[in-house]
Amino acid sequence: MANEEQSGHPRRHGRRGTGFFIPAGLFIGLGIGLVLGNPGVGVLIGLGAGFLASALGGFFMEAPPEEAPEGEPSRYRTMDASRWIMVLIGIFIILIGVGLIYAPLIIWPYIIAGFLVILGIWFIIRGMSRN
Repeated sequence: MANEEQSGHPRRHGRRGTGFFIPAGLFIGLGIGLVLGNPGVGVLIGLGAGFLASALGGFFMEAPPEEAPEGEPSRYRTMDASRWIMVLIGIFIILIGVGLIYAPLIIWPYIIAGFLVILGIWFIIRGMSRN
């Protein structure tokens, strides 16, 4: 507590942030996309990979659970709902990027628009339920 008061910044107590994976994925995807001549697809695939790395990296970077006392079931690491949502978003964005190369362009604008509308509604519902 004394360290928090002196520096003015709260301590994280053993948790590392993983939010840096998303912008890193964007830049890496953009760079690869520029080299291959399709920067939009590179950004989408990089963004999806960033979401996956952020969700799964946080899962693997956490401290392992404590050993359970004898006679109790062991405590396994579990992924909460927000990480599963990030995994699903990452997979979907990667599929959009790959699909823009291999699938007909007539279908994708509607699929992307529908996904974004559903994602926006989910954010509104989630934000209102926390208040």
